[in-house]
Amino acid sequence: MANAPRSSGILILLAAVILGTLTFLSFGRGYLSSLAGVGSCVEALQTISPSPGRKHIATLYYRYCGEAVVTHVNLTQYGQPPAEIDGLVRGGEVFQQRGQLKVDAAWTDDHALTLNVPGAGAPGDEVVKTRGDVQVRIRRAR
Repeated sequence: MANAPRSSGILILLAAVILGTLTFLSFGRGYLSSLAGVGSCVEALQTISPSPGRKHIATLYYRYCGEAVVTHVNLTQYGQPPAEIDGLVRGGEVFQQRGQLKVDAAWTDDHALTLNVPGAGAPGDEVVKTRGDVQVRIRRAR
């Protein structure tokens, strides 16, 4: 009779585990499917624009993270793959903006790149950045 309380405790624990598992399977499916999209972004290569002397490359990507889209341009040396961090291309990023934008990249020479970007802001507004030995001008498209 001394074993009776112990075996009934095991049965109660087993019943609780089974009941918890059945409850999770019934109501927890939405939770599991919501976790499926966490951290799952996809980079879609759009255009590659080499500099005139093929020293650098400006690459336009669309980054899809669920419903969100980000347009970004990365600058790398010719022949070098873009740096990827967790499947996302972030190395050499010189431009990033929410939305799916048509960005026009125009090289003047191996050290001067102009990005014409549609969107908010007055036409002709300009931001200048330097990445390595390349000067990048980001202009609002006219």
